[in-house]
Amino acid sequence: MLRRALTVLLAGCLAGAGALVGGADPARAGAEPATPLVVTGYALGSANDALIARNAPGLSTLTVAGVSITARGGSVSRPTADLRRLVATAHDEGLRAELLLSNYSNRLGGFDSEAVARMLADERKIARVAEAVAGHASDGGWDGVNVDLESMDADDAPGMVTLLERLREALPETATLTIDV
Repeated sequence: MLRRALTVLLAGCLAGAGALVGGADPARAGAEPATPLVVTGYALGSANDALIARNAPGLSTLTVAGVSITARGGSVSRPTADLRRLVATAHDEGLRAELLLSNYSNRLGGFDSEAVARMLADERKIARVAEAVAGHASDGGWDGVNVDLESMDADDAPGMVTLLERLREALPETATLTIDV
């Protein structure tokens, strides 16, 4: 039953998406064309340029995983040479590029709920992380930041709001700030 409900929901979403990208809708004949659908693609920092070029025609933005919160929650990793290459590749392909902030830990092989809790519970850590991420985004030519923090508790919500506020303040006005939920 759940599978059927999800299938119906997905089918409805896809039909709606078709209308958004200009799909034929007899009720809209003669109406203004629909606004194009904005599509974000995600890539690991190790993705190759050919993969980006092959998928660019169907994308608006490339979000690249990115920088991660350290285990103590007070700083983030530095962008690698691969990240610097991918922002240039995205721009060469006419795409916006967002730097993804995550709490994924290679050491744990998953999302570090303790690191994100440490950061979001401490205003100073939030401020340091926001400034570092905004600096990496600005210095690296990124068009924005995508926040993908996972495995959080309800107690983390106020800190998440503070982090987003600090990021918005620290980023250039033209930079996007998106969040994965």
